[in-house]
Amino acid sequence: MRSWRTLAIVVVVASQAITELSAQQSPQPYRLPTAPPANTHRFPVDAQAGEFLICVQTFKGEQAKALAEEMVELLVRDYKLSAYLHDRVSKQREEEHARVQAIRDKHWDNIEMLQKTQGMDSVLDPKLRYRTVKFPDEFAVLVGRPTRPFKDMDQARDFLDDLRKMKPPPNKFATPAVFSDDDSGKKGPATTTTAYINPFKTAMVVRNPLMPAKSEQADPTVADAFLKEMNAGEPLSVLKCSKPWTLVVKIYRGQAVYQAPKGPSVMQRLGLAKKEPELLNASAAQAHSTAEFLRKMSPSFEAYVMHHRSYSMVTVGQFDGPNDPNLLAVQKSLAGMQIKNHGTGAVLETLNLQPLAMQIPR
Repeated sequence: MRSWRTLAIVVVVASQAITELSAQQSPQPYRLPTAPPANTHRFPVDAQAGEFLICVQTFKGEQAKALAEEMVELLVRDYKLSAYLHDRVSKQREEEHARVQAIRDKHWDNIEMLQKTQGMDSVLDPKLRYRTVKFPDEFAVLVGRPTRPFKDMDQARDFLDDLRKMKPPPNKFATPAVFSDDDSGKKGPATTTTAYINPFKTAMVVRNPLMPAKSEQADPTVADAFLKEMNAGEPLSVLKCSKPWTLVVKIYRGQAVYQAPKGPSVMQRLGLAKKEPELLNASAAQAHSTAEFLRKMSPSFEAYVMHHRSYSMVTVGQFDGPNDPNLLAVQKSLAGMQIKNHGTGAVLETLNLQPLAMQIPR
């Protein structure tokens, strides 16, 4: 009799152990935190800085935050300016985090539902696989007056004139740019040189990023007066093409929103015309240089440029439509193409992996 009781106790204990082990082996939902880890940095911009600021430089990559913070310290200490940092990818990171969190939550909700309705035998694989997008660090350096915020854009623009006359900061804070030679009659491959562009020369008036931005242009296929003015002095302007479509092969993001110049043309302000006024924007200069290089390389390409308020693009060819066989052939040949220095073999630029057809604004 005692042996039967002992056996019953052993069976009960073993049953409890199996239940506990099953519970331990059951995959438990892992929930991401409600917010992504904050990429903290010093000198954050806030609404108190005013509606308008001047964007001096943008840093990207692993050293972006360190360089940006160091430049802010320099501007405050040596130039006596009010300076701030703006994390330009924090919003994208938050959106990506929310997307991944939704995927994981849905996956674990399905697992929990199957556990309750069909038991452990029908549980989904707890190893969830999904693609994520990583955003490299990107910080913008913004400056204002040392005394009080600008009351309007005109006041900020006047201060920008004084800023561009200041002594340039060290090259570590400058924008490197690659330029090809301008000797169209020269035989042989084009040569290239690298120079550092003074960030004060490329500085632009921008709205405080914490305040709502205004739309640039309602219809991208319509060239408004402002867009025509920006490209009026560009000898390689895509707006001069007779056919309606072109192929975008490279985009250079500007450090700020472009403001209509008072006086010199865009190319004069770039320093690419015969006159030598101030440099407008490093991205516009780089776009023009890349287009020239594509025209001079062998085999050459019919390259053009179009400057926008906040970026410049390089395009190739003019076509009848997005399905033009010639467009598709050029698209295939230029996808991800590397532009190399003929002397050293170093990669100077890499074109877009997926060149896109674009209707030329009219």
